[in-house]
Amino acid sequence: MKEFLHMLIRPKNTMAVAVAVLGLGLALYALDDMAYETRYISVTGNISAQQRSEIFVWLSDFAAENADIENIKKELEAKSWVAHAAVERHWPDGLVISIEPEIAIALWNDDAFINDRGKVFSSEYVSAYNLSKRVGPLTQLYGHAGREMEVMQQYQRLNNALLKEGRSIDILRLNSRGGWVFVNDMGIEVLLGKDELMERIQRLLKVAGHVDLNGKLDEVRSIDARYSNGVAVSWKNTVEGMEIAKTFNSQREQKL
Repeated sequence: MKEFLHMLIRPKNTMAVAVAVLGLGLALYALDDMAYETRYISVTGNISAQQRSEIFVWLSDFAAENADIENIKKELEAKSWVAHAAVERHWPDGLVISIEPEIAIALWNDDAFINDRGKVFSSEYVSAYNLSKRVGPLTQLYGHAGREMEVMQQYQRLNNALLKEGRSIDILRLNSRGGWVFVNDMGIEVLLGKDELMERIQRLLKVAGHVDLNGKLDEVRSIDARYSNGVAVSWKNTVEGMEIAKTFNSQREQKL
């Protein structure tokens, strides 16, 4: 081999070098062209038959005109319901595609879904009804455009705090004034305000624990936790609520 290379680089063999390079280029072009001749396609991933069918139909049009795998990956990930796509060529004529679909963590503003990273997406293959049958009812999140990630992060923090006490959030709303309001799984509305949300949620849980000892937590309509040293409780039945509040305050004063 060394002797052959030595012969090729001699000046008198310039024509031989040119022919060899040209031959190598034609061979590589032929191999590259063969690789673009896709004869079978495999689509994998935790997706439905309808989603897989959509990918096949789309590929029959797009891949026939543009066989570049980076473009295929880019176009697939541009679909709202696709989180990630991996595209590989299997020699000599195969194309293997792996799809990771978006996972809905909650509903967003009544007309879309949101994932755990705060990305809002829509999909004709995902419905709140079908998801509720598999994983239970989805939490409803509300917020302004551009605040999706912030809302998701606050939901995760607040809900994790409630889960430790056996409660959870059904609805979380960031209102037009920047205040946070949620409704828990018992239907109680909680006003948290704008600041010190975790401190307020912890204070709320302490108060709720005392009310629950009286077996009257289901009588609470709403709780305003925007106070610096306590919370204000609104009762469903005003007369009964006054008696509950009187008893609760009396027990609280005795403990203090």
